[in-house]
Amino acid sequence: MNSIVRFTVLKQKCISKFTFGLLISKRKKQNCGYIGGHYATGDKQRITGKKSKLFPDKIHQKRWNQKETISAPSSRDSSCILLLPLPSSLHSLCKVSLLLSKIYLISVAMSLALAIQTGQGRTQQLHLLLLLSWQLLLQVCCSINGENKHYGTPVNPCAPDRVPGGSSSGSAVVVAAKLVDFSLGTDTGGSVRVPAAYCGIFGFRPSHGVVLKTGVIPMAQRFDTVGWFARDLTTLTRVGRVLLPLPLPIDATKKPTHVIIPSDCFQHLGSPSDQTYHILNVSVEKTFGGNTIDNKDLGDYISNNVPSIGNFISKFCENQAYSIPALAVLSHCMRLIQRFEFKNNHGEWVSTTKPNLGPGILERVSEALTATYEDIESCHAVRTELQSALTALLGDYGVLAIPTVPGPPPKLSMEAITLENFRAKAFSLLSIAGMSGFCQINVPLGIHNNLPVSVSLLAKHGADHFLLNVAHQLYDTLKEQASITWE
Repeated sequence: MNSIVRFTVLKQKCISKFTFGLLISKRKKQNCGYIGGHYATGDKQRITGKKSKLFPDKIHQKRWNQKETISAPSSRDSSCILLLPLPSSLHSLCKVSLLLSKIYLISVAMSLALAIQTGQGRTQQLHLLLLLSWQLLLQVCCSINGENKHYGTPVNPCAPDRVPGGSSSGSAVVVAAKLVDFSLGTDTGGSVRVPAAYCGIFGFRPSHGVVLKTGVIPMAQRFDTVGWFARDLTTLTRVGRVLLPLPLPIDATKKPTHVIIPSDCFQHLGSPSDQTYHILNVSVEKTFGGNTIDNKDLGDYISNNVPSIGNFISKFCENQAYSIPALAVLSHCMRLIQRFEFKNNHGEWVSTTKPNLGPGILERVSEALTATYEDIESCHAVRTELQSALTALLGDYGVLAIPTVPGPPPKLSMEAITLENFRAKAFSLLSIAGMSGFCQINVPLGIHNNLPVSVSLLAKHGADHFLLNVAHQLYDTLKEQASITWE
């Protein structure tokens, strides 16, 4: 049977990057009824603590305009709320018309709505409300903090005095605040994984290149990915079934043959007080058996199996700030390639337009434009060798477990030098998936000492469905063990 899918478009300034919200509701009333949750309000569109309608009545009365009614096959008698990015062409690098953007919105909304619903063989009337939002995006996607000097920083619902993570800060905040069930974000250096960890929600960075980036203006195309956020694994997986390609290259339902939980990553780059190393080891043993656990040092393995690291390693061994030199080299190479590609993509625009960039971002953009790149070929060699080395380490059904970030989200307006040390450790972890192109999922364990705690699971390139399935198998035990450990 077919159902009628009605699209309604709303322009409203909101809290994140350029996105639109999609609300699927069984209600026939145009305002879609009451939805428990928070909504954005105020000049800076910060999340309030109010429980109310998704949008204030006055917005419904003044701004909803029906655009189109479309017949389409549908599926299930349920409601769903989601948030999706508009093509990046709508921000300051915009070259695509708003008309084309609206066509893109409708086509993506149709695809996702029909794919996420499942059929029960009867006709329904669904109202799909599209929210075109001018939402806060960190300029040129150049920060993992999420602080924005021009429009204000989206409030982290999990820890309001802490940064929300960036650059997909708003996308994570609207999920954590229960405004939407899921949202999309881009991840080049960590911009899905970090906000997910800081806001205490799930975040998925897919294998590089498996999710189409149509409409996304590149920052650094060797690393750019389109990922997504959700509060629960079921929604996260349902989005994955829509966005990830089929058929599957491997059996996604198999249990992992081995789980590597490297002691050096948790000892030197994690937060020992969270006891995530202990939680992971106990949980994996309970779920998959103790014989699947491997605690080998990841830094030593990379040093021994990525020969081109030798071109850089001495520099990082001398600096005590880099506790795992091999991972510091990965971070250095990733950021050098990203700066090189950013300069090629946007150097002329920055030099011509001279945009008013915020603190921290200005320095990083300037560095990208003025740096010399004599080591770029060696960096590419490190990337290629790392992909081979980690593929051999994990095989088809291996999983790597690491901290997502070095600790709890930093406080707002943290001192620059302290924040830079935190960033250096964070990129040592984030560069593992970035340089290898592997898929990675941030798994929230809960709140400890009033702050969110997460871990990450990685699998080889193309094993995205398998990784989501492993997370499902392991998650309940992880949550239970975290509660026991933190009592």
